[in-house]
Amino acid sequence: GAVLAVDWSPRGDVIVSGGEDCRYRVWDGFGRALFASSAMDHPATACAWAPGGDVFAVGSFERVCLCDRTGWSEAGDGGKRSLKDGFGSVFGLAWSPDGTTLAGGGGSGAVFVAVTVGDAKEWGDAEASVSEADPRAVIVRCVSRETSSTIELRDRASRLSLAHGYLVCVTTNQVCVYRADGGGTGRWSNQPACVLDVRDVVTLVLQCRACFLLCTGGADGGAARVYGYEGRMIC
Repeated sequence: GAVLAVDWSPRGDVIVSGGEDCRYRVWDGFGRALFASSAMDHPATACAWAPGGDVFAVGSFERVCLCDRTGWSEAGDGGKRSLKDGFGSVFGLAWSPDGTTLAGGGGSGAVFVAVTVGDAKEWGDAEASVSEADPRAVIVRCVSRETSSTIELRDRASRLSLAHGYLVCVTTNQVCVYRADGGGTGRWSNQPACVLDVRDVVTLVLQCRACFLLCTGGADGGAARVYGYEGRMIC
């Protein structure tokens, strides 16, 4: 069937398309198919990558689907979220610069705005997720000790990374690093080990034992820097 929508990943390596055959597909940069969804009830009329390139949204008739970069749905029930009756087909999708909010326009002339809650991050027996009640709060749970800690941020969390006893929380203009309390209590300190000010959108966080990689993208191009967990820039 006809292709109705197409969008490049901000990372430049893959493409998502939506078609009249009621499927969305993920392609590599040479046009080779990497993933094809099962058939939806209606044509896939819109698609858009989030700024970080790790998820994308697909619009159809009164439905929106959120998927990871491989094409698999981010949530249950096929990752679909229903829109109100009479919204019509979704003909346009756009993400906020920090990747936390998705907007879409429908055939009825209406516009929806939805805040996306990121999936939980796991490392060892710790699990971190953004609170559904307050997007400025991050809940860290210790599965083995059945404890939880609440980390309060100044702004809404747009990205989390958890590894090696450190939690990296990204907001609109800051990157805050938190550490697990010593002594094996399963608790996490609410005081950041370091705070970095950022001007551009953070597109990727990768952690290792002693440091972490921070990638940002902006109008002047992207940048990649490595920091120690105390906030010192290494390179």
